[in-house]
Amino acid sequence: MKKLIRRCLALALSAVFLLTCAAPVSAAGTDIDIQLDVTYSQTDARDMLTLINDFRASNDAWYWNQDNSTKTDQSGKLQGLTYDYNLERVAMQRAAEIVVTYSHTRPDGSSCFTAFDEFGANGYWSAENIAIGQTSAQAVFEAWREDNEDYAGQGHRRNMLSENATSIGIAHVVYGGVHFWVQEFGRPFTPNTTETAPNNSATPVDIQVASSSIRSVTLDAISPLSLTAGEQADLPTVSATLKTNDTWDYTPDIHVTLEPNWTVTAGSDVVKVEGDKLTALGAGSATLSATVAGQTVTCSVTVTQAPCQHQWDDGVVTTEPTCTQDGVRTYTCQLCGETRTEAIPATGHTVVIDPAVAPTCTHTGLTEGSHCSVCNTVIVAQTEVPMLPHDYVASVTTEPTCTVDGVRTYTCQLCGATKTEAIPATGHTFGPWTTVTSPTCTQSGSEQRSCSVCGYTETRGVDPTGHSWEDDYTVDQAPTCTQDGSKSIHCSRCDAVTDVQTIPATGHTWDQGTVFTPATCTESGTMRYTCTVCGETRDEVIPATGHTWDQGTVLTPATCTENGTMRYTCTVCGETRDEVIPATGHAWEDDYTVDQAPTCTQDGSKSIHCSQCDAVTDVQTIPATGHAWDQGTVLTPATCTENGTMRYTCTVCGETRDEVIPATGHAWEDDYTVDQAPTCTQDGSKSIHCSQCDAVTDVQTIPATGHTWDQGTVITPATCTENGTMRYTCTVCGETRDEVIPASHHYVDTVTAPTCTQDGYTTHTCSVCGDTYTDTLVAALGHSYEWVVDQEPTATQAGSRHQECTVCGALGATETIPATGTEPSTQPSTQPSTQPSTQPQAGSTVPSTGDHSHLTVYVGILAVCVLALAGVGAVAVRRRR
Repeated sequence: MKKLIRRCLALALSAVFLLTCAAPVSAAGTDIDIQLDVTYSQTDARDMLTLINDFRASNDAWYWNQDNSTKTDQSGKLQGLTYDYNLERVAMQRAAEIVVTYSHTRPDGSSCFTAFDEFGANGYWSAENIAIGQTSAQAVFEAWREDNEDYAGQGHRRNMLSENATSIGIAHVVYGGVHFWVQEFGRPFTPNTTETAPNNSATPVDIQVASSSIRSVTLDAISPLSLTAGEQADLPTVSATLKTNDTWDYTPDIHVTLEPNWTVTAGSDVVKVEGDKLTALGAGSATLSATVAGQTVTCSVTVTQAPCQHQWDDGVVTTEPTCTQDGVRTYTCQLCGETRTEAIPATGHTVVIDPAVAPTCTHTGLTEGSHCSVCNTVIVAQTEVPMLPHDYVASVTTEPTCTVDGVRTYTCQLCGATKTEAIPATGHTFGPWTTVTSPTCTQSGSEQRSCSVCGYTETRGVDPTGHSWEDDYTVDQAPTCTQDGSKSIHCSRCDAVTDVQTIPATGHTWDQGTVFTPATCTESGTMRYTCTVCGETRDEVIPATGHTWDQGTVLTPATCTENGTMRYTCTVCGETRDEVIPATGHAWEDDYTVDQAPTCTQDGSKSIHCSQCDAVTDVQTIPATGHAWDQGTVLTPATCTENGTMRYTCTVCGETRDEVIPATGHAWEDDYTVDQAPTCTQDGSKSIHCSQCDAVTDVQTIPATGHTWDQGTVITPATCTENGTMRYTCTVCGETRDEVIPASHHYVDTVTAPTCTQDGYTTHTCSVCGDTYTDTLVAALGHSYEWVVDQEPTATQAGSRHQECTVCGALGATETIPATGTEPSTQPSTQPSTQPSTQPQAGSTVPSTGDHSHLTVYVGILAVCVLALAGVGAVAVRRRR
C-alpha cells in the first residue's frame, strides 16, 4: 500500500507537473476492445519460482520496517509458494495489459485485482509486482529483491516475503523486443495446481481500453471484401496503432486489432450482418460502416454470383479416334447448356512384319521391317543392305611406257565378272636444265633437258629479270602557280621509268580582296582578289542583300471561311509584297447549346455553336430524362417473413410503378432478454428477442451467480499456537462455509546495540505467550584508536606513544617515536580503515518499479511546494487586510 509520505510526494509532484507539462492528446469516444498480439515465454517465467522459494528459505529473507532502522526477519518462518495456474492466467493477462498501460490500474480503468475475479483466482489476500526491460528471470528477480533500498523502496521485496502469500503465478511477455514481467501473489480459496503446458508462442490477447486513458489511435486502411452470393464470412477487423497516457515511452508502437460494431449503410439487399458474421445475399455492391475510437470507418463489399454447379450428360463422340489421332467426346451441362470436351485415346497401329532379303554380288538386300495393316503406315522402315563385294584377282595385260598407260585386268572368282584399270605411264626420266639464252630486264631467255630412257628433249622459256626500281621518286619537272610538274620511279639498271605522277600546280596566294561594286537589295556587287606571287587577279560576286520587310499591314481581314490579305514593305528600298491570311475557321464554343429540351419519354437535342457566326456542329441527342419517381407510398407493409408493396409516382408526368418491399427479417435486439434469472446454485437462461414479433434466437445459459459471502464472523479466535475458525454466510441464500484462521505470534522487537567488542542483535518477544528469538546480528564496532604521546622525542633521544580507544579506553599498540635528528619511518601503516565505501553502484538503464532512491529529493520538492503555498497564502491575507 502507498504510505502517507509517498502520497504527499505524489501530490507535490503532480502540482509541479501540472505547471510544467503539456496535457496528453485524448481520443474521443467510448471504451474500445482491442486484440494485442504478444509472445509469451512462460518457461522462463516459471523458472523464477525456484529463485523466489530459495529466497524465502534463505537467511536473506528480511525487509526494513518503516523506521528504516529495524528489520522484519522472515528467515525460517516462510513456507515455499505453490505455483497456481489460475494466478498464472491472471499474470499472463496483466503482462499483456502493461504493454498498453504500465500501471497497477488496468487499461479499462479498474484495479489490477479485478483480473483475479475474471480467472477464478479469488482468495483472502492478493498482491502484484510488475517490471519492464529485464531480459531474464534472474535479472528481474534481482531487481525485485531491492537489497539496497529502504522501507519505501522494498514493496516488491515485501510481497515476495509476505507470510500471507501461499501461491504465485508469473508471466513473461515479449512485445517488439521489450520484456514485460508480472508476479501475482495470492491466498486463493481454491488453489489450481493442475499443471498445464507452458505457453511459449505468439498469442492474441483481448483487452478493453477506457477512452479516458487513450492518448491516440491511428487506424490502418481497411481492405475491401469480395464474396460469392450465399457465402458467409467473418466481419472485418480494423488494425490500429494505439498509445495510452500510461504507455511506457520506450515501448514500440502498439499494433492492435479492433472488432467494430458494423452496420450496413448501403446495399442492404446485397449483404446483411448476423452476429459476428457477414452473409452475402445476392450480386452487387454494399458498404459497411462503424465508429471506432470516435472515428467513422467504412468497408466496401463486392458480391458476385456463384458459378453454375454443372450437371454433365453422358456425352457423344464428335470425332472418332484413329491409329495416331485422339478422338473427341463432347459433354453438355443439362442446367446451363455449357459444353466441355474430353480426348478419346488413339487406337494405335496393328503391326505386320516385313521379312528381310539377303544381298548378292549383283543385287542389294533389305532389312526386316513392319507396317500397320489398318492405315499402311510404316512402323519400322526396311533399309537397303549393300551388295556383297566381288572377290577379284588382278593380272597385268599391257605394260606401261614413258608416255602410254598400261592395262591391269581384275576377274571375280565368285561370278566371273571382270573390270580393267589403267597403269599410269612411267613418265620421262629427265636430266638437269641447261641455259640456252640468258634473260634481260624486259626480254625472256630459254633452257632445255633430255629423257635418259627414250632421248626425248624438252625446252622452256626463262622469264625476264624485271626492273630494279629505286625506293624514292625523282622530280622530272617542277610545278608553278598554274602549271603542274611531274615525278617518277627510275630503274637502277636501265633508263626505264615507272609510276609517273603529276605534281599539282602550287595555286595562287590571294590577298584579302577589294570591293569593286557594292551589292543592293536586288543587284549583286563585285569583289576583286590579287595573287601575291604572280600578280594574277580574279573577281567574285557579292550576293544581293535581299529586302528587309516590316511587320506588315492587314489590307483585308480573314473571316471564318474567307482568306484575308497582309501587305509587307521593305524598309530599305520601299518595295512591297502581299501574303494570304488563312481563314480563321469557326470558333466553336466549349459548351453545348440545348436546341430542343428533352421530356420524360422524348429525346431532345444539343449542338456546339460558333461564337462568330451562326454555324453549328456536333449535333447530339439529349436522352429522355426518365421519370422522377417520388419517395413512394407503402401499399402493403412488409413483415418479418412476408414481402410488401411500394408504389412510386413520377413527379413530372404522373406515371406510376410498383416494387416489392422485401420481408424485413427479424429485427433482433442488440441485448439479451433474461427469460429465467439465475440463483446462487441454479443456472438461468437468456435469448435475443425480435422487436417486431415473438421470435427468439441464440438461447444461452446464464451461469449460477455463486454465493456472495459476507465479511465473516470469528467462531473460534486463533491463538499463538492454535488455528481459529472464521465463518462466512451468503448474503443472498444464507448458506455458510468455515475457513481456518492461521495461528500467529505477536512479536515486540528489542534492539541491543553493538559495542567495540560485543555484537549487537534484535530480540523478538511475543507479547501474548512470551515466545522469544533473536536475529539481525550486527558485528562488533571494533575499537576507534587514537595515538597518545607518552614521552616527547628530543634531538638525540627517542620518544614513545601508545594507542587508546576513544570509546571504551582500551589500550592498543605502542611504538617508538624517533629522535628528531633522525629520518622519520617510511614504513606504510597497516592499520585497517573503518570508513564504509561510498562508491555508488553503477546505475541500470532499465526503469525500476517502486523506486524510492531519491526520497530526499522528493521531500525537498515537497518542502518547496509547501513554502510556496504558504507564501501565496500570506500574500492573499495581506491583500485582504
